[in-house]
Amino acid sequence: MTTEERLEKLERELAREKRHNRRWRVGLLLVVGAVGIAVASLPRLPVHINEVRAGSFVLLDDKGRTSASLDMTKDGPSLHMVDHNSTKSLTLEVAEFGPSLVLCDYYAKASLDVSKYGPSLSMDDMKGTTRVRLSVDKEMARLKLSDENDKQSAALGVVTDGATVVLGETNGKRRAQLIVSQAGPALALSGEKGYPCATMDVACQGARLSLQDENGTSRIGMAVLNDGPVFGLYNKNGKPRVGLDVIQDDTSLLLYDEKDTIRAKLFVTKDGTVLNLCDENGSPIKDVSHDKADVSAATTASKEQRAP
Repeated sequence: MTTEERLEKLERELAREKRHNRRWRVGLLLVVGAVGIAVASLPRLPVHINEVRAGSFVLLDDKGRTSASLDMTKDGPSLHMVDHNSTKSLTLEVAEFGPSLVLCDYYAKASLDVSKYGPSLSMDDMKGTTRVRLSVDKEMARLKLSDENDKQSAALGVVTDGATVVLGETNGKRRAQLIVSQAGPALALSGEKGYPCATMDVACQGARLSLQDENGTSRIGMAVLNDGPVFGLYNKNGKPRVGLDVIQDDTSLLLYDEKDTIRAKLFVTKDGTVLNLCDENGSPIKDVSHDKADVSAATTASKEQRAP
């Protein structure tokens, strides 16, 4: 066989092999396609995922805007949701100090949190000023209301043995306080400096009223006790200068010097009138009485002084 014949034979065999391989490829594609169609037609089985790990999850609306996010921050996990205008939102966090929930819109904000001191609820206006705050701690349950400028406030508190209402300024100056405790009710009115200027209370001994100056020093005191009324005038240091009381049918007037020593005593009883003038130590130096028998009784009574 010549060389030319050998080349022709080789070309024929190559052509036959190409046709054979082409038929195999077509068949293989048909088989793969049939298998794919069969698999696609099978019912889908549910896919179970036991755990998903991520640092953040973000939910987008149909326009690609963030509507909700779940993040792990340095303080703890945080869930944040907003509307499509980003004017209303909800934030739920768990931080080191405790869990908190914050609700916001364009006009106001409300927040609820729990710390080691207890739960608290705050409501803010559109300026961010806290107008209402409700809290509970180990000592007291309290409610505080503030004006829009955060200058005036009203507070209500309840403790173990009573309740209190405070009206005043948010800088800590109390202007009026009402207390009801086991000892009895009490009312205190304060001046611009925050010192009480008038106090009144009712206890088991009776009712009392005290008027103070701008520094909180008592200048006038009066009381209605179980055995009679009492009235007193005091100097700028709070020392008594005049005392007046009525015990049953007896009336007494006491005058003090600047050292808080009684210098004059006047007693009016059903038996007569007695006047004692005293030295700088408070000892009687002169007695004036229309009935000398009353001097001893008056001296004894003067030792039982009462202060309102």
